[in-house]
Amino acid sequence: MQSDGTPGRRQGVSRGPQPRAKMTTNSDIRLSGLLALTIATSIFSIARAEEQVDPATIAAQLLDDSRSQDERKQLVIDHREIALDLVRALTDGLERGKEEYRRIPWIWRVAIDAAKRNEGTQARDILVFALPKQDEPLRDWQSVVIGGGIINGLSQKDIWPREHILELIDEDPALQPRWDRVLVRAGWMADDEEVPNGTRYDALRILGCGEWEPHGLQLLRYLADGIDDELQMGAVSGLVDIDSPYSTKALSDAFLHLKGRNRKLAIAGLLRNGDRADALLFSISSERVAEVELTGDQIRQLREHPERKVRERARQVLSESD
Repeated sequence: MQSDGTPGRRQGVSRGPQPRAKMTTNSDIRLSGLLALTIATSIFSIARAEEQVDPATIAAQLLDDSRSQDERKQLVIDHREIALDLVRALTDGLERGKEEYRRIPWIWRVAIDAAKRNEGTQARDILVFALPKQDEPLRDWQSVVIGGGIINGLSQKDIWPREHILELIDEDPALQPRWDRVLVRAGWMADDEEVPNGTRYDALRILGCGEWEPHGLQLLRYLADGIDDELQMGAVSGLVDIDSPYSTKALSDAFLHLKGRNRKLAIAGLLRNGDRADALLFSISSERVAEVELTGDQIRQLREHPERKVRERARQVLSESD
């Protein structure tokens, strides 16, 4: 007798009752498909688990001085999706002192990279994480994240930081008091001579997200001639971020003594809106700023400005283009 599903009839000859061949049913197909899918999903899940990144491991690599700067900068770029987790890992259990300042450059890089990209909720999440809670002091690394990272990064993308941050925290009423306290404590930090000037710069950047009074007036003190260049840079950058005619006038008047990079920052800051661009052209016409100090793109920006008054003044003040 035939077995194992071999056909029992050939050329019409019957050999008696034979076992039926096993038929493949739809249920069998579905079961096989489900089994294959389960196996594939398991393999994929294992692969994904192996690919998952441990933020603490990446943070340790960022702090590994045996690695080159370029290699560590690339790590920040390659792990942008876990920026908040990296900031958490880099600041976990961090005490004030030498170790804090060893980590600060990499905390800053992660924060400013997220702010300049300004994608999804990363910038907001990092900002909220860095805001001191009630009765907590403003730590140095927090000032770096907020002022040197988030605010600086947004400003570099021509976003007015004050307005943008207020929008980011608007949905959570508990965040407004924390933000208000940061502005006060940043003012204290900016004036604290025991704090390194680089961090005082970051605190001055935070003041640029405040009102002209009192925050702009405090920045004005650091805009004066003879102030340390780094602190003066914080004042210029902070005043650039305050959208006020008073800050515009302060920046224009400062051309009498600003030099080097601080002068370039002031020029760029006076291109943020029409009134400021008009003030810059006035500074050029009054010979406080030489036209050669502007880049070709800046000159084109003035000549092609969307506001008519700026375009007309540019035609009057700037030399004819080649």
